[in-house]
Amino acid sequence: MSSNIQIIANQLALKFSDDSDIPPRFNMTNLKKESRRANLNSDIENRFQDSIKNWMQLIETMLARVEYNKAWRFITSKPDVEDDIPSPAYSKDFIDFTDYSVLRRDKENCDYKELGYLAMLHNEFQREIDKQINERKVANR
Repeated sequence: MSSNIQIIANQLALKFSDDSDIPPRFNMTNLKKESRRANLNSDIENRFQDSIKNWMQLIETMLARVEYNKAWRFITSKPDVEDDIPSPAYSKDFIDFTDYSVLRRDKENCDYKELGYLAMLHNEFQREIDKQINERKVANR
């Protein structure tokens, strides 16, 4: 399980980090192997590793507090979108994710890093729901 969490945390760190915070070893435009070697003591590498740790903490916390399958839908931005809903505000998954975010922010007083990461994930989740709703509208025309 922890290897899955590590993999997903790494993917989330890559997805949500600014380009300037991604180590050069992940730059696929530069194909020279020697330039992609990790300098594990660089500031960029340290920030990136901190990001991975923060994502891992968020994932572990969410898995401990949310039903397993639902938590993984939140983490991987793969919502279960009901047919014929007009917006994300009507999606049960979106409502549940919002409720979880509010719980962590207001009642459990999570730290500012987790709150920021949750906000990024929540926005991505909403975009995915919007995308699915729009795709269904186009398919039904």
